[in-house]
Amino acid sequence: MHVIRYATRPSIATVETTYQVTDEELIWSSGPAQNRMRLADIQTVRLFTSPSVKYPFLGNAPFGGYDLFVVKAQDGRTLSVTSKHFQTAAVFEDRSATFVPFVDAVMARVVDINPAAVFLAGMPSGVRGLWIGILAVLTLGAMFGVLMLIYAIMGGGSLEGLILGLIFTVGTGFSLRSVLGVVTRGRQKSFDPRIGPPQG
Repeated sequence: MHVIRYATRPSIATVETTYQVTDEELIWSSGPAQNRMRLADIQTVRLFTSPSVKYPFLGNAPFGGYDLFVVKAQDGRTLSVTSKHFQTAAVFEDRSATFVPFVDAVMARVVDINPAAVFLAGMPSGVRGLWIGILAVLTLGAMFGVLMLIYAIMGGGSLEGLILGLIFTVGTGFSLRSVLGVVTRGRQKSFDPRIGPPQG
């Protein structure tokens, strides 16, 4: 029996949790007690990338992105595993190097044991709906900024109003572009784990 392990501490409010997958079970623990989930009982497997937003004026560095692996059993229990590892305040380590082999091993064993399991990539509908709401608010903000610019250019506003409108429009425009990318990439898709999750 080949056991594959992965360990991470998702946040400051948690302790490090160790996960392992055997030929028949998922086992996880953050102390002496162990939790178990039979692979044959897994109903849904989801791969989900928490959105990262890039700002050109900050060097296009991504903020907030990490991978999530969520399994749901027939009895309603869920298990979420993240690729990020808390080190200290505002500092996280990317543990993809050990996260990805663990996830691949779980998916390969689930599809062998339970071919009826559903494999999904993308945001849950509720999370994507939240981002669509943010997109709508930003769109209204960008339109408001454009109206401020037009009003100032046409002579109905002050120089301060023109500058404020320009800053507001550019700022919401950058955020709008990033959030639109998040919504587009977050569409839910089913996939065959023997082929791999969809790209993009």
